Amino acid sequence: MKNERYKAISSADINKHSSEVESIWKGHLQRFDVKLPEAGTLRRIMLAILLAVKDRFGPEAWIHKDDISELIRRESPEAGSDQQVRHLKR
Repeated sequence: MKNERYKAISSADINKHSSEVESIWKGHLQRFDVKLPEAGTLRRIMLAILLAVKDRFGPEAWIHKDDISELIRRESPEAGSDQQVRHLKR
């Protein structure tokens, strides 16, 4: 990992924030017909990882895309090496 502090993010942290992704979607995005990624999909896992980082390290925290990729591979070993994390910035 580029930043070793992200090893502290556990599967439980990510799972907890996966349900938070749904809650945020319901409260702010559903009414605009934004689609919610299904639980367990790479995009949903990526969003949950970002929320876990912000929760643990504060709102100004950032995480390198390679660290996100490594956390995804830990959570979903069948994931490829490139999950196109760069698209999340949109």
